Amino acid sequence: RGNGKSEKAACYSWRAHVHDFSMLIASVSPNRPVILAGSSWGVVLAILFAHTHPELVKGIILTGTVSWQGGGSEIQDCNSYTYKAPTAEELAMLNQALEKFKQEIDTSQFKDQPPLFTPKEEEAIKNKNIQVSDKVQHETLSSLQDAPSYAELNTDVPMIIFQGTKKCLYSDVSKIYADLSTTF
Repeated sequence: RGNGKSEKAACYSWRAHVHDFSMLIASVSPNRPVILAGSSWGVVLAILFAHTHPELVKGIILTGTVSWQGGGSEIQDCNSYTYKAPTAEELAMLNQALEKFKQEIDTSQFKDQPPLFTPKEEEAIKNKNIQVSDKVQHETLSSLQDAPSYAELNTDVPMIIFQGTKKCLYSDVSKIYADLSTTF
């Protein structure tokens, strides 16, 4: 919703994403439960979908798990998540922090890998995503304050959770997600 080739939308809440997902599943697998696979935001979306529509989920495959951000707050209107562009000062501080972070990451393991995109493709993707991604990400992540808290999740479907062994950007929370399922 709001990225790639999708149209702009009026709302980017997690509920809107789950609704989009249910429409997609209804069109590709009518009346049959599906196996969901997710990484990063896809982990959150798969868990929220399984919580909201457990009858439509046969199982979940997760990788690149991220910390649960559901707050369990009262449901908010989409207008509650309105994006406000950062000031030049805020952007400068963010860029400084990002540069410092980049210096701390060991990138030697990636040196021999070919690039995924040509420089021209990478620039086109960046420009396309910049147009909407700040608004989409802000509204989507802000809306998680009214997603179920971890304790409120009801997601007892079979799960396969892949866990890497190398240190990366995020802490490993795969064991936390494993507790959501009695069968994994």
